[in-house]
Amino acid sequence: MSTAHILKMKNPSALHGHLISIMPAIEGRDVLIKPNLVVPADPKTGIVTDPEMVKAVIRAAREKGAGKIVVGESPGINVNFDEAITESGLKKAMKEENVEIVNLRDAGMREVDWEFGKIRLPVIAFNSYYINMTRMKTHMNTTVTLGLKNQKGLLTDADKRRFHAEWGLQSPIAQLALLIKPDLTIIDGIIAIEGDGPLYSGMPFEFGIVVVSDDVLAADVTAARAMGFDPEKITHIRIAKDLGIGDFDPEIKGEQLSSVRREFIPADEEKKKIFKLINWRNYHACSMCGESLGMTIHVMMKKPWLLLRYGPKLAYRVLVSGINFISGRHANVPECSGKVVCLGRCTRDIADEYELEWVPGCPPAPEEILKHL
Repeated sequence: MSTAHILKMKNPSALHGHLISIMPAIEGRDVLIKPNLVVPADPKTGIVTDPEMVKAVIRAAREKGAGKIVVGESPGINVNFDEAITESGLKKAMKEENVEIVNLRDAGMREVDWEFGKIRLPVIAFNSYYINMTRMKTHMNTTVTLGLKNQKGLLTDADKRRFHAEWGLQSPIAQLALLIKPDLTIIDGIIAIEGDGPLYSGMPFEFGIVVVSDDVLAADVTAARAMGFDPEKITHIRIAKDLGIGDFDPEIKGEQLSSVRREFIPADEEKKKIFKLINWRNYHACSMCGESLGMTIHVMMKKPWLLLRYGPKLAYRVLVSGINFISGRHANVPECSGKVVCLGRCTRDIADEYELEWVPGCPPAPEEILKHL
């Protein structure tokens, strides 16, 4: 039977002390720490991994005899790697710890056969003691995004697109853990996200727990239960169970589920609605495209000239005339009032067939989306 540790804490640095009793001796092995840095964001938003927690993991790994330690991540499709590590504070933190940060897009890759043909994975993940670090978040396509889902950050941009557009998302998330499985999974719920996660449309709040396990499925089912979800009803977790990825009913140490469980508000997997503005969900759309509208509003609020130029138009669409955004392959054209705009290259054929406005890009740039308001 696997073990999942539920740890109550408010300070990310406190994880160091807990890991000393949880982690095995590493005995000179190189270590890969894979955080969750899908977009440039402040860790206080709950969107990305807190660099203070990464520092705590590094210090614990060193005390356990780690060899070379590397932090590696491949952020969201077309996201600038340097912007992601800078805004999160990870770049500064790793300089303080004298630890290298690797863009996994540029790392050496190994092509592997799997259920869906071929996939490329970073060699460093096979050759290291691999620590998978993620945030505890709801997700508009997968109910939750935890340890299993976080492994998408090992992939090339091309394979991330295939996960959604060609391979169906849910099964590939589970199947990936047959190819490469973390030695340790850490799910950070000190600040968690509920509602329309996993990015800017979600609602962060202080949950104050961390889940740790050497079994990625055990970590995920424990975190899902702490979030008030039935893991049997979460498709990719149920598939992972059926594949024998790990333990579906692990022993719980530390805090008990009954003392920490909270009913998270789930994402609306059909649509995100703000008055008369609707962003229609589609699991064939990757998170970067599905959340491109939320990122557009985020960028506009940070750039006064964009707010002055497009703010009144956005307000008119939201309050008066209405606007609908669709994205991803096989997107449905909604029967509704208001303008319909197709986002991203996967919707080009739909835009042509129905004579709709189309915003190019993969994902579209915020400024391009704003032009279609």
